Amino acid sequence: MKSFALLAAFVTVGLGLQNTLPSAVDNHYKSLQAAKGLKVEFSVLRVSGGAEKISFTYAKPNMYRIDSPNTLKVSDGKTLIVLDKKKNTYTESAPVLTPAMDADTWAWSGFFDEKATKDLSGWQAKGKRQIRGASLEEFAFKIAGGDTGSLYIDPTNGIAKGYSRSGKGGDLIIIANSVTALKEAPSAKEFAFVAGTATKEEPKPVAAEVLYAEISPIMAQRCNGCHSSANPKAGVSTDNYAGLSRIVAPGNSAASNFYKVISGPNPRMPKGGGKMTAEEIEKIKNWIDSGAKQ
Repeated sequence: MKSFALLAAFVTVGLGLQNTLPSAVDNHYKSLQAAKGLKVEFSVLRVSGGAEKISFTYAKPNMYRIDSPNTLKVSDGKTLIVLDKKKNTYTESAPVLTPAMDADTWAWSGFFDEKATKDLSGWQAKGKRQIRGASLEEFAFKIAGGDTGSLYIDPTNGIAKGYSRSGKGGDLIIIANSVTALKEAPSAKEFAFVAGTATKEEPKPVAAEVLYAEISPIMAQRCNGCHSSANPKAGVSTDNYAGLSRIVAPGNSAASNFYKVISGPNPRMPKGGGKMTAEEIEKIKNWIDSGAKQ
């Protein structure tokens, strides 16, 4: 209930509707692109599951360290390591930017992604908001597919201090305690992984390489109705290889957001059409683990 009340408190009458980026939002993304590194400590408040604290450090071109209560994701530009803190095991795979683009870290994804706003429209300047003692400027937007959100920009440095999002994927609020754009690139040591007592989890062998052509019919039947290029709900399109490959980690199904939402005892996807069969899920898993090739 508190989460819903907090979301409701952010909603006010718009001061201006526009499809082009407001200058403050444009400056936010320009500042991210210009930075050599980025450090953020923030809290995630989910309507469905309480709050958690997350921190990350970014460096170009594809180096990051994202630390949350359950996982640590570290990319040194050559290898992505995902540590499961509960199991005390880790996996290694080819580096991808998917973890830096997911819902929790989305407000700062422009650091890596020059097209971070391509699926956003209907910008509304909502005025100032007092959040955790800071006076922030709120800019509401619409996301392709029907979700809505607000970006909260700190006028002292021109960079977003968080955002809120509401839609079919669940409601969440991201508020940062600190956001630091670095003029010098972080040391490579910050992206080094120390296993300690954790053991490496070797990927299970895949019986045969699976190509995208074998996955495409599953997408057509199960996913494309909601996630087509013409109507990419939540900004995700599954009717083409480029769109689907954005939400998988080649060689590592366990670290792939797409695999996570379709598998397990209570899969979040597909919506309203019944869960995928074991054979369909296994084929998608093998496609990802064998490299998610086209």
